Amino acid sequence: MSTSANKPSRSGQRHAYGVIRLLGLDDVMHSLGEQSFELYLEEFEYRLGQALRPADKFTQATPGKYRLALHGVAQASLIELAAAKLLRELKLPVDIIGDRLQFDFCMGFAAPQGECTNKQTAQAAEVALKTALQQQKSCVIADSDGVVPKQADPHLLPRFAEALERGELVLYYQAKVDAAFQRVVGAEGLVRWHHPEEKRVITPGEFIEAVENSELVKPMTEYLLRAGIARCVEWAPPLTVAINIPPAVLETADILPVVGDALQFFGLDAARLILEITERGELPDQSLQQLEALRGLGVKISIDDFGTGQCSLSYFRDLPADQVKIDASFVMAMQSSHKDRSIVRGCIDLAHHCEMQVVAEGVEDKQTAADLKEMGCDMLQGYWIGKPLPFEEFERAHLLGQAAEQEPDLFAALLK
Repeated sequence: MSTSANKPSRSGQRHAYGVIRLLGLDDVMHSLGEQSFELYLEEFEYRLGQALRPADKFTQATPGKYRLALHGVAQASLIELAAAKLLRELKLPVDIIGDRLQFDFCMGFAAPQGECTNKQTAQAAEVALKTALQQQKSCVIADSDGVVPKQADPHLLPRFAEALERGELVLYYQAKVDAAFQRVVGAEGLVRWHHPEEKRVITPGEFIEAVENSELVKPMTEYLLRAGIARCVEWAPPLTVAINIPPAVLETADILPVVGDALQFFGLDAARLILEITERGELPDQSLQQLEALRGLGVKISIDDFGTGQCSLSYFRDLPADQVKIDASFVMAMQSSHKDRSIVRGCIDLAHHCEMQVVAEGVEDKQTAADLKEMGCDMLQGYWIGKPLPFEEFERAHLLGQAAEQEPDLFAALLK
């Protein structure tokens, strides 16, 4: 591996590290025989190399175990994107001389943190892999302190309920721009928890899954809807605000009056509100009826994380939606993967033929923005345009013509 594991590279960059272990190799060897088994390993290594960016490196530690360095990656959220792509590519069936198999493997990753050396980060990845094996998970990612995340806190939901009552949840806003003219056309509202006791901003990764599987999902969604609508009223038309709606909320009968009452109370034109629905699978008929009714109010419906779910083409054709958002994992890999580029282009063409607009998430460099414009993408969203910001900072950065205070260039190294 060309990157030193003992210290940052000469450019001062830090790297995320990962370990992948193939499982059940003895059974595969017994089933295939030695010659076919070698082809099995070669195919895995080929796919691994194809799924990584050119700047990333991997090496075989022992037979069936591989160490990875993700060049310049310094955030857990970016590791999640890389891990999702690896899982997607490596889980595809493989044909070995007439035998159709699937690779069985698990992964552990860790992000650089504090004063830790690259060697210590690599060791944290080994701990993450061990945890994945113990918990029988496909992937475990160490947190920003190099520690494998703990099990869900049993006190989380009671504390979250109190936070909701005290108004500790806030929306950060990430700008969306018109791909052709590079002007801001709206923003997505992303929830954050300003925790007064821990004195930090908690991102959704720490609480959203537990909340979405509880009765708190409904009051949380209603609270965020009203907060986003109230802010959007202060922006000049036709700027829009997008709010995520968990699929579970669509199954309740009262989401329609909640949205209608909020729009009427704050006086917002319904066309300026976009409700983003994650593509996790086919929605039940009741949810589809709710979407139709919401569109009847004039609200726009967007399919979030498009391309990662299980929806059939006929379902996509019939889904009452105005917009699709191409998942960031495809967009961020466009410059290094012909397959991902083709997927993005195909999604844009498909959506346009179905009379839907397209938003590309994960736009992190100028070239990707230019390529998406050439493909006919309608809107762009990502760190190249701007990171999620508190309301006042978002206004200063994007609506008042002032440059935002930029955090370190997290993506420049990643995309070299």
